[in-house]
Amino acid sequence: MRDLRSTLTWVLHSRRRLLGTVVSLVAAIVLIASLNNEDGQRHADAKAPRPSTSSSSEPPASSSPSPSSSPDLSTAAGTARGFVAAWASHKPRQEWLASLAPHATQDLTRDLSSTDPERISSTKATKATVTDTGGGNITSVAVRTDAGPVTVDLLWERGRWWVYDIQPGAQAKE
Repeated sequence: MRDLRSTLTWVLHSRRRLLGTVVSLVAAIVLIASLNNEDGQRHADAKAPRPSTSSSSEPPASSSPSPSSSPDLSTAAGTARGFVAAWASHKPRQEWLASLAPHATQDLTRDLSSTDPERISSTKATKATVTDTGGGNITSVAVRTDAGPVTVDLLWERGRWWVYDIQPGAQAKE
């Protein structure tokens, strides 16, 4: 208690000391807030990976939505449904991965490369519904399948939606 009293006495001794202390505290708070904001932005950037880019040409227009300048949630639902339909297709692994690529980021396609498509219980996607808009360029879509719901997260970039994560629930066969 004595230390607090002596500190307050020192700070309140003159207007200059009080002003200097207040300015220092405000500067420290602003600095801490900006560091927290940068960490939060880095976390958000890490959560939303970059879309798939490869040395080959873009997929044909018939297999992917046409680019647009602003996000349309109905196209997000269509992209999610197309991705889940490809994901549930039970094709041979390389053909299966190639069918995911027009809808998914390169990171997700790479992550799914160790998945055995035959272990996926679903065989078809039936309905897609946007469940979370998450802000301008990120959304989540629930896709019903014949084996239960699947949630996919999408990122709007380069004029279209890209699937960057999938949560299949209890889809894996025992």
